[in-house]
Amino acid sequence: MKVDIQIRDIIEIILIFVGAFLFYEFIKFLLGNPYPLVVVVSGSMMHLDDIEQKHYEFLEKNFGYNRSFINSWPLKNGFGIGDILVVYKTDNLKVGDVIVFKNYCENIPIAHRIIAINDDGTFQTKGDNNFGQNVWSCYDERRIKREDVYGKVIFVIPKIGLIRYFVYKIFGF
Repeated sequence: MKVDIQIRDIIEIILIFVGAFLFYEFIKFLLGNPYPLVVVVSGSMMHLDDIEQKHYEFLEKNFGYNRSFINSWPLKNGFGIGDILVVYKTDNLKVGDVIVFKNYCENIPIAHRIIAINDDGTFQTKGDNNFGQNVWSCYDERRIKREDVYGKVIFVIPKIGLIRYFVYKIFGF
């Protein structure tokens, strides 16, 4: 009797994992990209006390955007560590959209806001909580290629990804 209960428990655990895997694969198919759910692991899109300088002043000074235009953008309050982003693959991208794109430095995607579209069709992005655009040897936020974009953030689920965030911080994956 006790052995039957243990076997049933093991089978239920396996079914839960298989169900979760199949659900994730269905979401990938439905949203059209390999990263349909992304856990936020950095504070680059958080809106803190210094957002005035990092976000509004930067955009006004460098791109001539006014506050009402900036405030009309989706996800105008940003998002924080541990939030889960729902990402939809689309070619309909515009200034103000938050996109998730390939990170050539690490094996984690980046979620930043499109702040300009270049003449060649590449995107300029910036994290709302960053003082400027990241320009590193492995990627340059002034020229994000369309083929490196996984999709646009269409919804944020607050804080339920904190467990995944802590696994990332502790184990690095």
